[in-house]
Amino acid sequence: MAKTRLISNIITAIFTTVVMLLVLEFGSQGFYWIEPAPYPPIMALDEALCTINKPNLNETIITNEFSFNINTNPLGFRAPNKIQKGGVMVLGDSFSMGYGVESKEIFSSLLQESLNKPVQNFAVGSYNTYNELLVAKKFIPVIEPEFVILGFYPNDPRGNLEGCPFIVDEDGYLIKKGETVSSVKKWFQLNVNLYRIVKAIVAKKDPIDYLQYNEKYDNKTVIAWGRTYKYLEEIHKLTDNLIVVYIPEKVQIDETMQTKVTKYYDLEGPEFSKPQNNLKQFCESKGIKFIDLTENFLNRLDLYYEIDMHWRAEGHALAAKVIAEKLQNE
Repeated sequence: MAKTRLISNIITAIFTTVVMLLVLEFGSQGFYWIEPAPYPPIMALDEALCTINKPNLNETIITNEFSFNINTNPLGFRAPNKIQKGGVMVLGDSFSMGYGVESKEIFSSLLQESLNKPVQNFAVGSYNTYNELLVAKKFIPVIEPEFVILGFYPNDPRGNLEGCPFIVDEDGYLIKKGETVSSVKKWFQLNVNLYRIVKAIVAKKDPIDYLQYNEKYDNKTVIAWGRTYKYLEEIHKLTDNLIVVYIPEKVQIDETMQTKVTKYYDLEGPEFSKPQNNLKQFCESKGIKFIDLTENFLNRLDLYYEIDMHWRAEGHALAAKVIAEKLQNE
């Protein structure tokens, strides 16, 4: 009798636990601070550029927040199949590539209409300034662009610490160098929101993501920025007309989020405008044109996806408008 009751209690406990986990899983999808799904399996290794979008892609990316079509040319860029000489060349990461929006909605496409000249997008998700330097070395001599726009996002210095911080697994997913991801862990990361939330709570982001807002920099951040300046200067040597466009992250445009981040990461006297101020000072000292989008995006969280960090189509539209106006007024 006691044995039967024990078995019944175990089965009830297991059933209750499974039901609770399912409720938490479905309920977690409504939390704004949920970790976004991993970057989709659209990447390939490239001997010269480290990583690249898979060439000749024609896929629809679907997340909890959005869906969009991504098409790439034979080189792996969201650009025309045939490279054109002259015009404008765009370098950058997933923001500049237009992750989350259709090709016609990317700021580079909108700039082409405003400037009335070819604008070719050579941005790739996960890229940092070092990757962009590799692209510039390979394609600027071929394209001979009139000018080059480089979209700079605040996490770029972190990536510049390692040069090429990612590799691509057999399925096309990005993984950090030296990291081993089991098939079970990958399945949970891809399919279980609750797993991603717990992982985000337990493991804070790499400190350099937010320590660059501290009043005083640690040694790691100083090195990261030093390498960033070096790579930008090398790109500038390849083109007389380099324009660095600073793309603010959410925390830089929302005071409520700044308060939460300061407390959670124990930041000391944070200056959330420090990265773009550093960049502006450097660009002015080297004769590089600099456009800071932060002021235009202040308190405009509606321009970003709620969970994902990327711009909605409206964010790209505003960026294109500001950049076009700056260029036309010079």
